[in-house]
Amino acid sequence: MKKAVIRHEPVLRYLYLFGILSVIVFLEIFEGVHVEAFFVMLLIESLFIAIHIVLRSEILAEIDHEGINITGKRFIPWREIEKWSYEPSSRLQRNSLKIILANGEEYEIKGFSYLKVTRVMKKYAPEKQSGFSLAWDLLVRGVFILFIVWLFFQIIRNNP
Repeated sequence: MKKAVIRHEPVLRYLYLFGILSVIVFLEIFEGVHVEAFFVMLLIESLFIAIHIVLRSEILAEIDHEGINITGKRFIPWREIEKWSYEPSSRLQRNSLKIILANGEEYEIKGFSYLKVTRVMKKYAPEKQSGFSLAWDLLVRGVFILFIVWLFFQIIRNNP
C-alpha cells in the first residue's frame, strides 16, 4: 500500500485562492477584460507555487495501512486509536489533527491540507472519527456543492 505523507503546507490556501481567481479572470477575458490581468495572475500564482515547493519539505507524519508515524514522536497503530478529530482554524498553520489513544494519550499534528488528511483517515479508521469532525466535513462538502451550483447558474444566466 502507498503511504500518505502529511507535509507542512503554509501557502496552500493562497494557491487555491489565486487558482480560483485565475479561472475567473480567464473567463472574464471573453467579456472584454485585458489579457494582461490574466498573465499577472499567472505570474503571482507561479510565485506561490515556487514558495510552496520550497516550504513544504517538512514531513509531519506518514499514514499507511499499519498506522500513523508521527515524525519525531512515535508510531501509532490503528488499534490503539480511540478517536480522531480534524479541528479547522482560520489559518492553515493551525489546522490540527487530534488523535486520542485508548490509554488516554493525545497527539496533535498541525499545519497541513484538510482534504488529504481526512481522506486518508477515513480510509483507514472511519469509525473512529469524532462527531465534530464529521459535522465539519459535511458542512465543507455542502458549501462546496452549493458554490458549484451557484457558479453553474451564474454561467447560464450570463450566457443566453
